[in-house]
Amino acid sequence: MIGEELPVEDLPMAAPELAFAMSNVLAGRLVYVLGGRGKTPLLRALALSLYRAGLNPLYIKLEWIKYNWGINEYINKYYNEHFKLTGYPATRDYDVAIVDDGELLAQYPKVYSRLLQEAGPRIKAVAVRAELYESIKQILGEGIAIRIGQEGGGRPKLPLGLTSIGRSVEIEII
Repeated sequence: MIGEELPVEDLPMAAPELAFAMSNVLAGRLVYVLGGRGKTPLLRALALSLYRAGLNPLYIKLEWIKYNWGINEYINKYYNEHFKLTGYPATRDYDVAIVDDGELLAQYPKVYSRLLQEAGPRIKAVAVRAELYESIKQILGEGIAIRIGQEGGGRPKLPLGLTSIGRSVEIEII
């Protein structure tokens, strides 16, 4: 089961890594959740924990974002999915950004440049594959690394819009 399919009630709310991540985010530090598998459920649990603590976190799934989207486009398109993943509604008045699929930011920074410009200083937690940790630090800066799960595994990811490369598509020009 991939991390997005796990029901909210089954998130690892008692994990020691969650408590460590939560304390660092509440202290204003940037947290990197590193690993191959298990990052997404922990990040989702972190977002829900922050919400329950009275913050307004926005959970951002980079894999869903199209080229040059900002926060408004993301929320407009994925409001319902945000609720399913986190158990609370997405808000434009967020104080903490939680970024999943951080490896995409490291690999395709131009695709996410507008989102990064809008959310940048509010990004406080990022899930990224361990092998791209140094690359993402170059973009977002130093932070606390939390290693979880098994290295490797997971499925290859591309930004939305690049997933059609190598496939036949029909385009209608009006």
